[in-house]
Amino acid sequence: MEIIIIGAESLGVRSMCTLVKTRNRLILIDPGVALAPLRFSLPPHPLELKRAEEIRHQILSLLPEVTDIVISHFHGDHAPLLEPDPSQIPLSEFKKGLGRTRIWLKSTAGNTRLMQNRHEQFISELRSLVMMAEGHTEPGLEFSPPVLHGQMGRGTVMMTRVSDGETTFVHASDIQLLDSAAVDLIISWQPDIVFVDGPPVYLRDTITEEMNSRALENGIRLARHTGTLIIDHHLLRSPSGPEWLNRIEKTTGTSTITAAHWEKKEPLLLEAGRRRLYTRYPVPVSDRNGLKTGE
Repeated sequence: MEIIIIGAESLGVRSMCTLVKTRNRLILIDPGVALAPLRFSLPPHPLELKRAEEIRHQILSLLPEVTDIVISHFHGDHAPLLEPDPSQIPLSEFKKGLGRTRIWLKSTAGNTRLMQNRHEQFISELRSLVMMAEGHTEPGLEFSPPVLHGQMGRGTVMMTRVSDGETTFVHASDIQLLDSAAVDLIISWQPDIVFVDGPPVYLRDTITEEMNSRALENGIRLARHTGTLIIDHHLLRSPSGPEWLNRIEKTTGTSTITAAHWEKKEPLLLEAGRRRLYTRYPVPVSDRNGLKTGE
């Protein structure tokens, strides 16, 4: 099995897009990319826009070859959209690039109104290719029931298990390590490698100390039941994210790394460093074309 992480916050964009190669499948999970419309009251820096374009091009170039596409939920950093902002993937381009593939979708269970609208738009465009995935199991591929998108009231997501008989990989999109039941399910899948997002510690008014502690405990528990734990996405929107990973690794002895380290690259925390980008590479106020607000 080969696992290639295409997009993540440590790779410069909001994403968890991953390509998994097995002997008889080429699986693309969460083909989406996005940028924070505002961070530190600043729109995306041109270097962020350039990085998003690179990731977007890479995702679209893979579409003709993949056998399976998985969409865990309909936020723009995980899925193509009918009405994308400039950083995201247009559904029209996604549709045009598709080859012979099956598209596995999370069901409508637990969707927010935004997720539901986008779900319906996607199916209206690609109905003949869509399979409802939640709870489905077949040799080498399994999907979870709906699990919380971090907290109650923020919708639900779907996790994916891929196995080739030698290695088991779990992609746990946007659970934020806040839901112990989701972590229990991952552990029951007996993974060798897990790619999961951590809590959004950058949202200081939203994430309480209790929630942060719970996420850390769940991360430690998960690390003790896997060979390599990759934590990224929401957690790496904060420059303190790598320290959080180090605490887990020191506690458990399990390799706990960012997506960038998995790809043998230095972390590129562009969103977390947006204020510094504007200082180092100034952009005239008249040229700061921000992105419209959205997820």
